[in-house]
Amino acid sequence: MTQVKKGAILSYLSIAVSLVVTIAYTPVMIRLLGQEEYGLFVLIGSVIVYFSKMDLGLGNAVIRYISRNRAIGDKKSEAMLSGNFLLLYSLASVFVLVVGFVIYSNATSIFGGSLTNNQIEKAEIMILIITITFIFALPMQIFRSIVKAYERFATEKIITIISNVSRPVIILIFLFNGYGVIAMIAITSVLNILTLVYFWYYTHFYLEVRVKLGKVDFSIMKEILVYSSFIFLNIIVDQIYWQTDQIILGIVAGTIPVAVLGIAMQFIRVYLMFSTAMSGLFLPRVSRIATNGKDNSAELSSLFIKIGRIQFLILSYIFGGFVLVGKPFIEIWAGPSYGDAYYIVIILMIALIVPLTQNVGISILQAYNLHAFRSIALIIMGVVNIIITVPLAERYLGIGTAIATAGSLLIVNILVMNIYYYKKLNLDIFGYWKNIFILMVSSTSSMLVSFLIGLNIHFNNFIAEIIINGIIFTVIYSLIQWKFSMNVYEKSLFISIKNRFDKNN
Repeated sequence: MTQVKKGAILSYLSIAVSLVVTIAYTPVMIRLLGQEEYGLFVLIGSVIVYFSKMDLGLGNAVIRYISRNRAIGDKKSEAMLSGNFLLLYSLASVFVLVVGFVIYSNATSIFGGSLTNNQIEKAEIMILIITITFIFALPMQIFRSIVKAYERFATEKIITIISNVSRPVIILIFLFNGYGVIAMIAITSVLNILTLVYFWYYTHFYLEVRVKLGKVDFSIMKEILVYSSFIFLNIIVDQIYWQTDQIILGIVAGTIPVAVLGIAMQFIRVYLMFSTAMSGLFLPRVSRIATNGKDNSAELSSLFIKIGRIQFLILSYIFGGFVLVGKPFIEIWAGPSYGDAYYIVIILMIALIVPLTQNVGISILQAYNLHAFRSIALIIMGVVNIIITVPLAERYLGIGTAIATAGSLLIVNILVMNIYYYKKLNLDIFGYWKNIFILMVSSTSSMLVSFLIGLNIHFNNFIAEIIINGIIFTVIYSLIQWKFSMNVYEKSLFISIKNRFDKNN
């Protein structure tokens, strides 16, 4: 089995593990912390995510340039290139130090209008822990990216699974012994550092990759910085859409609405992981295709449509299932006070379902160094999103932030980027939409049929409603897609996975 196939399977296994852990861990954690303390954790968690993205876009740059260098096979050049990347990562750590100090020094000014004095004190300690952690963690990110560049996806995913399982177990032990959000942040920080130490060990002793600090190649550094700057801009834009809402809501409304939005984002994060689990594996491959200097539009269009169809089949199933059983599930799982999270998730999933099936397009843009346009378009709409979010958050809380985010995403990702993919990359966008429309009709039909059947069934309780409606939708969705939408490749892929599972059992 190829590394890409292993990586794809382990990616979805990692998501499944994360989902199971989240379902089991979150309600216990919420009840041990309380809604206000959980809201504080979500709020500072948004800062963590911002810090994790302060690598200036170098992660994707490492994958692109190391992948290209592997095609040449020059280990000496690779060592020098890695050394240049390490220097840039170190500069990013200085950036983290400055930003962390500014946030720490101004925590009262930023959150004083909505948080209590005790909450602000805890927030300051958490920000300090985060800052110290990422000063050391950012330079070590290079080793994780090198593992991906060498397409050792299985190794990377296995470590991710181990981390996803161990973190909540350790945190719950501390929570049951009376510790709170500060301990949660500290435990997460230590585990992140240990994970990166392992990737250093793996690249050094198994991949035999060396990092040579020596003469700086300013020409390649300039090229890397130009490439990565737009990646970084794109990452910042993503944070505007997925983390800034929580910060704005925390500033204008306090920790309780942030807690509700945090529950919604648990589902959105899983949704995003399902979309990137497969597309994220193709950047090295697309980078190698881009180096041959030929017109590869037909090959890339085929890949764009093929992966897009598979992702739509998965994402539309998740969306349909959540529409049918999401509300009772949230009320049982998190509690009745988190009911608005259902509507937030629905709004955001509608805005995301098509763009997430086009994630391979982002890898193509990065491989051809054409991602600047997308970054600029997203940053413009990101600014508009923030302006719109503030009044909507004040009036409609989390639902208002979701409406602002969804509108911005639809304009950029569906309207603007599809025109760009067609005009600049010569991708077969009309062929893509023809394929997606057929799948969309089948998915909508599956939801309607399942809903009508569910109306005629009397449920004794919420749990029975969730299980029975879930089974009905799964059966109907599978039958309709298999009969009317899935092509030969998709059916053979499903059969091969089923046969492998049957063989292993």
